[in-house]
Amino acid sequence: MALFFNPQAGVVEIDSAVYDSWVAVDNPKADYYRPIPDQPSPQHYWDGEQWLSPPPPPPTTDWATFKTVALNSATLNQIQAAAYQTAPVAAGSLAAALLLADGNGWADFAAAWAKICAAVPVAPDVIAGFQQVAAACHLPEAFVEALQPSSPQAAAQPPVT
Repeated sequence: MALFFNPQAGVVEIDSAVYDSWVAVDNPKADYYRPIPDQPSPQHYWDGEQWLSPPPPPPTTDWATFKTVALNSATLNQIQAAAYQTAPVAAGSLAAALLLADGNGWADFAAAWAKICAAVPVAPDVIAGFQQVAAACHLPEAFVEALQPSSPQAAAQPPVT
């Protein structure tokens, strides 16, 4: 009799004739049981094959930078000054709406901006510049799109540059 250890059953006796007839074979699944290498850092996770880095966090919106750029923009101040002649309420509310535009509260700014762009046409490169700043600050895509005026009346008048 020979003793054999079975992980499920513990120590088991096997007849010597059976034990002597066993042939050692390579286990094709031996690679499956390889040890896992050390985790490079606590942030890494194991996918079954290798350690992977976590995806980068999503960018955070930077309303403060956008507001600073917009409030210090000479062009925006010229547009707002021109809008006081034809759309004084929208022009007067633009700065306050901009300061309150954080998060989802930018609808008032978009409405005032659309009214101003309808009253005082703005050069496309100025609009594109504001959109680039908004995109670089990772502002919501809908806000970046709202910076583009869509009024045909605004397109018919000479733009403020």
